[in-house]
Amino acid sequence: MDTIFALATAQGKAGVSIVRISGPDAENALDALSSLAVPVGRPSVRSLVGKDGTHIDEAMVLRFAKPHSFTGEDVVELHVHGSIAVVQAVLRELSAIENLRHADAGEFTRRALENNRLDISKVEGLADLIDSETEAQRMQALRVLSGELGNLTNYWREKLVRAASLIEATIDFADEDVPVDVSDEVIDIIEEIRDSITKEINGSVIAERVRSGFEVAIVGAPNLGKSTLLNIIGGLLKADEGRIKIGSRNPLVYGTKAPNQVIDVRRKGVGWIFQDFHLLDHITSLENVILSLELAGTSSQDAERRAINAMERVELGDRMHFMPNELSGGQQQRVAVARAIAGSRPLLLADEPTGNLDVKAGESIISLFKELCADPDDPISVLMVTHDPILASKADRMLLMRDGKTAASDIRSAWGESTGDPI
Repeated sequence: MDTIFALATAQGKAGVSIVRISGPDAENALDALSSLAVPVGRPSVRSLVGKDGTHIDEAMVLRFAKPHSFTGEDVVELHVHGSIAVVQAVLRELSAIENLRHADAGEFTRRALENNRLDISKVEGLADLIDSETEAQRMQALRVLSGELGNLTNYWREKLVRAASLIEATIDFADEDVPVDVSDEVIDIIEEIRDSITKEINGSVIAERVRSGFEVAIVGAPNLGKSTLLNIIGGLLKADEGRIKIGSRNPLVYGTKAPNQVIDVRRKGVGWIFQDFHLLDHITSLENVILSLELAGTSSQDAERRAINAMERVELGDRMHFMPNELSGGQQQRVAVARAIAGSRPLLLADEPTGNLDVKAGESIISLFKELCADPDDPISVLMVTHDPILASKADRMLLMRDGKTAASDIRSAWGESTGDPI
């Protein structure tokens, strides 16, 4: 088994960066960098020195003996100052040590799986925890990482094994006088497991359901149905088949209903952002937001309160009384975002939201989407259609449209984007 190493924390400048080494030669690698021994499980400050005697950094060093480590192998962690130059120097020295190589993406986690330190559900939970941006996402990820899902599947297995054993016993002793009829118990077990699995399926992310506080980008070539899909989800078009559900408490359920039958979807379920801002030029920015709420049936007083809150949320509190033509393109799009979120709608639909913006203004809209998704008090999900690879690569999930279907997800590599550092 190779000994691997990699930066285990985020790239870039930081107060502290952690370089992880895992494998049978982890201790030898530490000896090559520091002449003083480090006891297992006791944090120790050591000077790290290069092969030519050059002083690299003062680091806090941790040693973990197998199997009591993340990977289940001997592990050394070097907590160095988070300078790019320091990290590069440490990685350069490690790469020169015999039997050491840089870890592949996700290889630390893969070794933890292979050494039974994590099961597959915990691996997924770990990935979700790292990607979580809202409190709800964090709690859900911890639920999976803690083993709750794994424990549930083990329970299913135990019950199904018992049911199979009961059936086998009945078959094996068919010619004998077996006093107990096991059919009722077997049926009860099967029905219990069926109901439990159905409950999990209904609560999971199926059909690419957008979780609260998630940003999803739909990408693909022109004229493949991306905007049509958005219009169906937004209640502007009727689907030929299928079902859409927004919300868990008093959900809005639709899909094949005509647009005039899903008015509540447009009023309460989704907010729209278009490539063109669609602001009325003869009223102020605030009045544009108020008007959309009043048309949806909100009282004038409540509409003004919600509109002011929405304008402040998109950082336009000092531009509320400006006319649209007095605002920059990026600010006009922020007004459009305020109009879309003012009705406390859980889902924001964005059709080429940065199409008419310059690079700087487009980046500000990307940052705004992230802030709205990560809001701990009122997270909003964003589903957008875009041809902008930079915007798409910033999303939590990417869906590739091909022949009118979502052909793949998590396709950052399609844009040549890095899949991230090993974890």
